[in-house]
Amino acid sequence: KHVQSGHRLDAQRIMLEQSHLLERSYSRNGEYPATFSISSSRTYDFSYQRGEDQADAYVMTATPKATGTSCGKLTLNQQGLKTAEGGTTCWAD
Repeated sequence: KHVQSGHRLDAQRIMLEQSHLLERSYSRNGEYPATFSISSSRTYDFSYQRGEDQADAYVMTATPKATGTSCGKLTLNQQGLKTAEGGTTCWAD
């Protein structure tokens, strides 16, 4: 359980770092990029999707590679809204 928590915290850190890069891009260009690549980690795959017909919205997702993790997929959007399939206690504040 502690190992899973550590991996989840790493995924969250990566997502937050990438969101800062996306915000800088938005500040410079007035929109989020159409595509954005986030390298996978040993324990999570990451994806990015800009809002359909909305250059001012995005959702980043971290999907655990292992099955049976209690929190499941983690998401983060341009408003800083953090969600997890396993509930609100899955994101560290």
